Amino acid sequence: MLKKEGYSIDESRLHLIGLSNGGSASNIALRSFDNKFQTITYISTSCDVVKKTHSKILLIGGGKDNSSKNLPTSAKRLQRCGTKAVLLFDEKEKHYMLIHQKERTIAFLNHELELN
Repeated sequence: MLKKEGYSIDESRLHLIGLSNGGSASNIALRSFDNKFQTITYISTSCDVVKKTHSKILLIGGGKDNSSKNLPTSAKRLQRCGTKAVLLFDEKEKHYMLIHQKERTIAFLNHELELN
């Protein structure tokens, strides 16, 4: 759609970020369309897919967040399958890690997405 609108898209560098309820999109992408994304990121949401993929999976969340408290386990499961999964997790953080730890989260994303 964006290409039809005239935007130049480098399809080798597509990234998907699912925040909170948007994590459903991350799960669908990882389950069915992972070959289209360089990275798939979960922020304050759960990851319920375990598979080997060429996409790098970034998991960001907190231990006091019912939505993302499973991310450490998800990261380990993905890594055992041979997927590159990287975790940024704070046991004391709730659902708003992106807001409460904005600089830390952005630094993590910049580093892992190689934007620096």
